[in-house]
Amino acid sequence: MRITLVDAIPEKANLDFGAPPAATPQTDFNPVYQVDSLIDNDRGVYVYGTVIANLNHVFDYRVYGEII
Repeated sequence: MRITLVDAIPEKANLDFGAPPAATPQTDFNPVYQVDSLIDNDRGVYVYGTVIANLNHVFDYRVYGEII
């Protein structure tokens, strides 16, 4: 199984100012992952899916992901 970060969606799109050298974004981003796997190393059914997650801050020092 492989999990790959493929994108990030801003929580507040109007506070994401684009790619550098634009201003620093003033919003958090929700990660978008692609999950894919093969049944065997070199053959079999290939399965994939997309997962959008929400990052949550706990006590200002831990972060965990929640699938939404």
